Amino acid sequence: MKIENYGFLTHRDCTKCLVAKNIDEFYSKGSRIDSWCKSCKKTKRRASYIVGKNSLNKAELKRLKSFVRELITQELSSLNKLNSEISDFINSALNKTRPNSI
Repeated sequence: MKIENYGFLTHRDCTKCLVAKNIDEFYSKGSRIDSWCKSCKKTKRRASYIVGKNSLNKAELKRLKSFVRELITQELSSLNKLNSEISDFINSALNKTRPNSI
């Protein structure tokens, strides 16, 4: 994907993992850019494939458990990053509103 096609747009927030990523990390079709990043889309496709089967054998169940662990880890990481950004924002706002002491 060429960044020039999207003018000044170089980054986008993934609506699934809530992380700002380079525009190259999103699938595009024509002028439309997906709202989920490639890694979140891939994770969803893997889950759909595993869950879509009628019966799960031990190996498939193990893969599903591994996938769920990976997904939870990604979600926790995203939430921790978001929490950190919010804390930084609040701290910087508080520092701006405090009067300077001499």
